Amino acid sequence: MNKEELLYALPSVGCFINEDLTVYKSKNGVPDLDEYSHVGCLASEWVGKISNDDDTLVSELIYWKERFS
Repeated sequence: MNKEELLYALPSVGCFINEDLTVYKSKNGVPDLDEYSHVGCLASEWVGKISNDDDTLVSELIYWKERFS
């Protein structure tokens, strides 16, 4: 993780996500930088738990990542 990197909270799944689509687990409301995965590698169980608001945020990040890559 970059010091200037923005992390967006995904409270419905207890995680944070950055603009590179790296998802960090939350530990007591703080991102655990040692436990992470790419959004494309997450299990369907995680996808089934995400709220509409959090899903919209992830979708927007995916859209902008693909648009400028």
